[in-house]
Amino acid sequence: MRKLYLFAVFFVLYEFTTYSANDMIMPGMLAVVNEFHAPLSYVAASLSLYLLGECVIQLWLGPLAERYGKRQIILLGNLSFIIFTILIATSGTISQFMLGRWLQGSGMAFIAMGYAIIHEKFDDKSAVKIIAIMANVTILAPLIGPLIGGLIVSYASWHYIFVLTGVLGFITLCGLYRYTPNSTPQIKKLELKPTSMIDISDGLSSEIIHICKQSKVGCNLYEEKIPVDPQFINVCEEFNIDSTTVAIN
Repeated sequence: MRKLYLFAVFFVLYEFTTYSANDMIMPGMLAVVNEFHAPLSYVAASLSLYLLGECVIQLWLGPLAERYGKRQIILLGNLSFIIFTILIATSGTISQFMLGRWLQGSGMAFIAMGYAIIHEKFDDKSAVKIIAIMANVTILAPLIGPLIGGLIVSYASWHYIFVLTGVLGFITLCGLYRYTPNSTPQIKKLELKPTSMIDISDGLSSEIIHICKQSKVGCNLYEEKIPVDPQFINVCEEFNIDSTTVAIN
């Protein structure tokens, strides 16, 4: 159990690193565009590309995790995040910088693998506690990140922001490599032979109906297994709507 909690510690640090990587550079973006003699529009574009990098890769993470295991995928994500951070730190043109930002943003997508491992390995009570801590990390990163980035830019080059990010990424990679539990791909563990699959775009309930019709079988959908963020539940309660109904539609 100690190993699982250490995994959670390093995973929370990885989540903080990926979020703060975007927030720390914001105070230094003026220095970046000035160094590369680029227009100010690149400041906003840098943020957009970082977020776009997260969105692009998410479609393939689920199938890859089922095939190769969540441990391998989360380690691959951490390693690629470090490589792309180094690419940004050594960029010589604004185009290289923006490409690196887009690729670096993909590191946030792998956070979903950590959530899945926590739900899989911890009991419900412990999982909720850990996820609540992780939710606080998403709040702290925008507060602490710009402060750290501003201090670095005030006394050194903006390049050192990514040096710090790379060091934190390396620390999390070492910790996750040692403590991330192995998980047998679900399909292999259950000895399933898939007959159909589909990406969830219309909502979980709609896509389950498509899969059942294509496979000519029924299914059981377990409410407690639907991954729902605590913040999402709070928002639903505030508007007096059922979170499960929203999640599956």
